[in-house]
Parts: sequence; structure tokens; C-alpha cells
Amino acid sequence: MKINIFDYKQFNILKKTIYLILLLIICLNCSSTKTFNKKSDIKAIVENRQLNILYRGVQNHLNIDIPQSDSIQISGAGVKKEGKNRYSIVPTTGTTLEIIITGFIRDKVVTDKRKFRILNIGRPYASINNQTIQIKLTSEELAVSKIKYFIPQLVYELPKVGKFQYQINQQEPLINYGEEFNQSAKDRILKTKSGDSIVIDELSLENEQPNIDYKKVNALIIIIQ
Repeated sequence: MKINIFDYKQFNILKKTIYLILLLIICLNCSSTKTFNKKSDIKAIVENRQLNILYRGVQNHLNIDIPQSDSIQISGAGVKKEGKNRYSIVPTTGTTLEIIITGFIRDKVVTDKRKFRILNIGRPYASINNQTIQIKLTSEELAVSKIKYFIPQLVYELPKVGKFQYQINQQEPLINYGEEFNQSAKDRILKTKSGDSIVIDELSLENEQPNIDYKKVNALIIIIQ
């Protein structure tokens, strides 16, 4: 019995063609495909102590995450990454700011947007333990107190006070460096009597932030008990 060489060659070509088609199908099924999904049910979790408010000129800290995401990217004016899921924003101009949150979840790319209002911070106060305007302390209590900025609407601490001015009764005002009274100031305070007054004002920060307008500080008056 003779084998038809032509039929045999055709059979080999057909077999190779089928093999290549099967190989192509397998490769297509195995290859990763990313889909861009703008209307995903997966939403970003944004933790902000001031809810949807950012304060102009200061670092506003945000925790941002997308559940089950492999990684995320945040874009927006003034946004800076500080660590895993931790970001800060320092708004400078405008009344609103929008950030775009992009999450990469296996074969999907999801996006979310958040819009914030930008507010100017109010006029700060010189304070002791968040007490402002006028308070009563003993000379011993005042001598060991720390002087701090206080802005009522802010829920996070401002940088430390670098220096402040204090005036005992009608004496000449003196400058004190740091947020605590130096030894010379303590000695003067401990010599005061009940009914004497000390005025604290002219505060400045340890690390000045050029974008922030702290305006003139509301003075703190301490009446010695």
C-alpha cells in the first residue's frame, strides 16, 4: 500500500496549524488585562480630622486607603506623601481643592475624587493649657507653665512657640525664648504678689511656615492669685 506523500504533508501542516491556534488561545487566556473602572463600587476611605475642610498655609494630615488595593496614587495641588496611606496637603490659594485617588486592585484600576473647602485660620491666641484671654494662676503655677498658640477651630497642634514677650505689671516688656519661662523670667514671676498681672503676647513659632498668616496674636493676661 502506497502512502500519498501530498496527503501526509497536508496532514502535518493542518496539525501544526491546530497546535498554533490552541497555543494562541492559551496565551490569550493567561495574559493579564487591566480594566479602567470609573464607576466602581469600591470607594476610597479618607480620614481627615476636619472632615471636608482644609486650612490654608498649614499641613493638613490625611489618611487615605482603598480596601483590598495593591497600591494607590493621590494627585492634587500641594499633596505630599508622608508614609503608607499617610498624606499631607498645604493649600495656598483658592477656596476649594480636589484630589483624585487611583487604586490598583489586581486586574482593575479604580478612581475616586474628594473635594475639600479651604478656610483661612482665625486669629490665634496666646494660651496656657488652651486657656485664653484672662486667667488666674499662682506664681508657682505660672512659672512652670508652657506658652502655646491656640486657634479654636484647629484640631491639631501647631508647632512649638519659639519666643514670646511678657510684661509684669507696668514694667518694661521682656523677650523669652522657647515655650517655657527661662530661669530669669521664673525668678521675676516668683517675686510677684497676689493681684499682680502678667501679659503674654508677640508669639512666634519655633519653625516659621512662610505660607501661613498668623496675624497679631491675642494677648493672654494672667492675674496672680
